[in-house]
Amino acid sequence: MRLKKVKTFDGGDYFGENFYQLSQPKENSMFVVSSPQVHLLTITQESYLDIIKQLDQQAKERVEIFVNAFPDFEIEHVKKLAQLFTEKAFGKDRIIYHQYQSQDMNLYVLRSGGVRLMKGLDKDDLLSLSPPNKKVKYIWNDQNQVSVTCVGKGQFFGEEIVMTESSRNYTTLSTSSNTLVYSLPSSGFEKAQRDFPQFLEIIKENAQGKFTWREDKKKNYSLNITAYKLI
Repeated sequence: MRLKKVKTFDGGDYFGENFYQLSQPKENSMFVVSSPQVHLLTITQESYLDIIKQLDQQAKERVEIFVNAFPDFEIEHVKKLAQLFTEKAFGKDRIIYHQYQSQDMNLYVLRSGGVRLMKGLDKDDLLSLSPPNKKVKYIWNDQNQVSVTCVGKGQFFGEEIVMTESSRNYTTLSTSSNTLVYSLPSSGFEKAQRDFPQFLEIIKENAQGKFTWREDKKKNYSLNITAYKLI
């Protein structure tokens, strides 16, 4: 049998993908001949189909979260907005971003796990309050941080970028061993501003109400800090 070379594969190229795209693949009519020393990474058809199934399920979950956030908009527009977000994972007690941080001004949506928003109190905050009578559990890591709220599944946080803030108003802490979030980086935010201004306007309106509520809650929690914290 005489063979005719039709293509040469280099490092990083893949081949054999037609086999996995068919539920009942036909017999392969092509030969792949290796050079004397070749290192390959392979995947079975079963593993490949499992991965595709997982990716399909993840895509459905992502769209569902955004559809629930914007129920009045066409689903195709919501899908395009969701595609601008990338998924990130955080372990328990990992900081997602710090209060006053000016980098990583991303917009986030909680997919699963838990996120807590913390607010740091400076000396002026403490001195403006009446000394309380007892210490309560809202102190975090002994640095005059109070727990303001917990983020629920499908809720946005990190809205400072939508509010045109120059730095973060809160510290965010992962409270789960496997917290998954969708993140919109600044580059994606610029595209969202251009293509989906109506979505960002809704996020901004909701954020304004949340910021007011969170600041009021911070003041209430601050009253529970012990007097020795004022020194």
